[in-house]
Amino acid sequence: MKYNIIDFFRKCIFYTPVFRIGARQIVGLLQRAGIVKPKVSIIVAAYNIEVYIDECLRSFTNQYFLNLEIVVVDDGSADGTTNIIKSHMRKDFRVKLFRQKNQGLSLARNNGFAHSKGEFICYVDGDDKMERNAVSDAYNSLAKTGSDFTVSYYVREEGGEIEGAKKVISPPAYWIQYIHQKYRPKTSVEQFPALMQNSTAWGKLFRRSFLIDKDLQFIPGKLYEDQPFIAKAYSLSKNGVDILDKIHYFWRIVGTSISNTTFTYKDIRERIDSAKMSISIYKKYMSENVVQKRLIQYLSHDFLAPLRTLSEVENKTKWLDILREGLLFLMSNLKEENLEKVNPLSRAANELIITRQYDELIDFYKETAFENRAVYVKKVKDKPCMDVVQTFPKAKTVKHLKDLPLVQELIFLIENLYEIDPSQSNENHYTVLGWAFLTCLDPKLFDYYYEFIIDGKKVNYESFDYREVLKHDQSQSINFLSTGFKIKIPKNAKELILKLSAGGFEREKKIEL
Repeated sequence: MKYNIIDFFRKCIFYTPVFRIGARQIVGLLQRAGIVKPKVSIIVAAYNIEVYIDECLRSFTNQYFLNLEIVVVDDGSADGTTNIIKSHMRKDFRVKLFRQKNQGLSLARNNGFAHSKGEFICYVDGDDKMERNAVSDAYNSLAKTGSDFTVSYYVREEGGEIEGAKKVISPPAYWIQYIHQKYRPKTSVEQFPALMQNSTAWGKLFRRSFLIDKDLQFIPGKLYEDQPFIAKAYSLSKNGVDILDKIHYFWRIVGTSISNTTFTYKDIRERIDSAKMSISIYKKYMSENVVQKRLIQYLSHDFLAPLRTLSEVENKTKWLDILREGLLFLMSNLKEENLEKVNPLSRAANELIITRQYDELIDFYKETAFENRAVYVKKVKDKPCMDVVQTFPKAKTVKHLKDLPLVQELIFLIENLYEIDPSQSNENHYTVLGWAFLTCLDPKLFDYYYEFIIDGKKVNYESFDYREVLKHDQSQSINFLSTGFKIKIPKNAKELILKLSAGGFEREKKIEL
């Protein structure tokens, strides 16, 4: 009987705000009475985030998935955070508050898990938020596949702290975009090593039984605690991991957050310790191939990011000596033949650090800004080429993209069927607007060729400038405005295949309708 009640209110949630609010409160009351057990527990760690916690909690209480609980652990906040949480508790009985003395993120998460009751667990940072369909999409995927947990796609959000201030949504690093370019059910880091680069605890939906069976907890008192936690989760998963391709999570970029404050000695040392622990876990449980892939990833990306904060470091020699210690550890474990697979920009910077050429490193930063290597893509004799950093100070040479290692992580298809045009749709078909581009390849430099196939039949399309694509990728130096398209899709269609080629690269994506 209780599941019929839940199903009824789940259907009602799509109709009116009155039903949505009433349904939440009734489910919350049923949970309190022990009649209904929450399926999903969202565990929120909160500490002095009065500016963000309201928007955070609203994104959870407004989830389409109804039978969830929101377990908020207040880690000793001294501002208005606690009062804002209590106001949400009065409006939504599914919100629960647990307070503790300030003990750090790890213990807040562990204590939240101890107080939770859900069959599925989702960890969230209190300044972030989720799309309304995030929980339902992840839950439905696990129900279908039986995997141990899901990994969601995320974007970065900056600004908006002051009412009326502009918010900027930008994509994550290109290697994260590569991971989530398509839905990958029941995969593993052995099958798809790039997955290891999504190394946060947030943006995942775990089976509770998996976390308990594998004794997965966060290490108290450590920064960057997500990395060893998720390394162990990836390593011990036997039923697979579902990689989702829809944007579900908004990672707020705040200057004081752990992952964005890397210029202190403590932070850089903790980052190195986290990498060491993660490599040790992969060595214990996974093949040498997986270990080598993770080492390449660390040397290519993870230690280039903190170098961008070098100008804010007071004693640069001391800070770089700490970083050098970490790089020596990683290099000592990397096989010599894999050195050329490290991002060339990072490889040059790492060499300058290891040889303690710190003045040259600073000059190198002034020349290159340690920017994503995708910035250097250009056209040479009608072929996509890149300025590749080989040695310093003569830093750049031109090389064809297809000759570069890890090229699959550079060139891939990004698409979005963005909206339906009701004015041009009828009872037989939808007219759909969307966009699609190949990362790094500027449509002003390379001719784009599209092909759309619906249920095995090639269909016509119309190209146009679509401003919505600019919302997706504001951080790129490339303007993809001209990559919009308009197609007619029959209402009974089941499958769309999108093929796109440019600069000698061909990519395709299958979309279930």
